[in-house]
Amino acid sequence: SYEGLQAQVLRAMRNPAIKAAVFEVDSFGGELAGAFETADLIARLSAEKPTLAILTDHALSAGYLLASATRQIVLPEHGRAGSIGVVTLHTDWSKALEQQ
Repeated sequence: SYEGLQAQVLRAMRNPAIKAAVFEVDSFGGELAGAFETADLIARLSAEKPTLAILTDHALSAGYLLASATRQIVLPEHGRAGSIGVVTLHTDWSKALEQQ
């Protein structure tokens, strides 16, 4: 969960014995709620300590969002990465059109 990952990142930030962090990412994506907050925490950790994301095949959408907050990303030759979030909006104009 994002909450579990956030707790681990905060623990790494607060512990001076932890000199660096490595994130293993293999994800086709995830939920929006909590994703950007978690990426912000990883970015804060990256500002303080070396961070590395090792992509084990896929880091798509929210998975790539989290990986992109690290200082460095390692991607296998045939891995896939990218496509951070898509926002889709739908406006229902049917009532307005009926009234016209």
